[in-house]
Amino acid sequence: MIAAVTTDARRLVVTEVPDPVPGPGEVLVRPLVVGVCGSDLHLFDGDAGALSGAERGLPRIQGHEIAAEVLDDPSGRLAAGTRVAVWPLLSCGPAGCAPRARSTPARPCA
Repeated sequence: MIAAVTTDARRLVVTEVPDPVPGPGEVLVRPLVVGVCGSDLHLFDGDAGALSGAERGLPRIQGHEIAAEVLDDPSGRLAAGTRVAVWPLLSCGPAGCAPRARSTPARPCA
């Protein structure tokens, strides 16, 4: 698949990357629209460590705010072609503050 990958501060490369494969509890989606948010801009500016907790956090595929359609849901809950909005993070701590976060399942758009 083609992805926009931030490889270093102020360096974004559009390149071919391996197709993702859904793991347990995950759904494979095809992005239809991708938004740019503040964390994307911070990452592009070189503030990768502050966002990821990692020293560099790069390279990283940009564009985590998406509207998409389901390609594959191994659980069978969502049919292929179902349009979804993806909220990319779930808090795992009190008041939404957590040192770790995990991806959420895709949910159908109303």
